[in-house]
Amino acid sequence: MSSVNRRAFLKGVGSVPLIGTAFAAGAYQATQVGALKGSAKSVVIPTHESSGMLDERLDFPSDWEVNAMHMRGYGAPVLTQEQLAEGMSKPIGTAPLREIAAGRKTVVITFDDLTRATPTHVMVPWVLDELKAAGIQDENILFLGSFATHRPMTHTEVEQKIGKDVANRYAWLNHTCFYGCKE
Repeated sequence: MSSVNRRAFLKGVGSVPLIGTAFAAGAYQATQVGALKGSAKSVVIPTHESSGMLDERLDFPSDWEVNAMHMRGYGAPVLTQEQLAEGMSKPIGTAPLREIAAGRKTVVITFDDLTRATPTHVMVPWVLDELKAAGIQDENILFLGSFATHRPMTHTEVEQKIGKDVANRYAWLNHTCFYGCKE
């Protein structure tokens, strides 16, 4: 199975046009979003997925009231690997990871799928260093993809999410809610 992201899938399926976006092309549809006509309103939504940092424009009728509400931190620069490590080294309300892991024998690390913009591949080396400092052996670490009702990820996608070296060195599994579960 090849790796297909949401945009590539939707762009290639003529029956699922993304009306009002640059990916609305389909049979008998415009191949690009035209200029807004009259007093139509639009909102540009930045997306930061594994497929890249792209803007999607959503167009609304001119008689709609449209308000864009930005979450805290909107527009802030992306944290560097060093900044992430510094923050994770000083957790609030709990002991540092290496102290929590000390004396343990096995560890399971869960991770989300590519529909989430979590920089997992950037954080994983720090987590593994902390576990190593706590005495956890590599062969006792399992990465578990926790995707809820999303499909399992391919090997290539797991490499993209947790890092190629990590995906090829450590054990990992896709969890699925569709089989292998018990009441």
